[in-house]
Amino acid sequence: MKFAIYILLIFSFFNQVQQKQYSPLTRLFEKNGLEIYFIYYSEGNGVKNNGVVVYLANRNDYAVSYQFNLIFRAGKTDKSTLVSGSMKPLESRTGSNDGLYFIPYKDKKSITEVGISGCKVNLFK
Repeated sequence: MKFAIYILLIFSFFNQVQQKQYSPLTRLFEKNGLEIYFIYYSEGNGVKNNGVVVYLANRNDYAVSYQFNLIFRAGKTDKSTLVSGSMKPLESRTGSNDGLYFIPYKDKKSITEVGISGCKVNLFK
């Protein structure tokens, strides 16, 4: 079963600062027990290039595979990257070791939106 889902979530720096009181993660999407979150960094590589770290959590008692396009918007400029893989039951992943750290713009553009499209999650019961 294929789903073509397109979600763009606008986040503000003010809202994110408020959320950090409770959690640095911003929920992006959930499907079939796979939860997708992100953390925004204004200086992702130390030179004012914004960065985004994705956190994935498989809340199922069985393995899943996933695939989605992660979309970044800076003004009128969009970039996307394909994110895919598989996860063991109740596994979590995040950061550069898991291929989930992104600096989409190398020219100091400010990321204003983060979203996903075409999210597919397959369950292996």
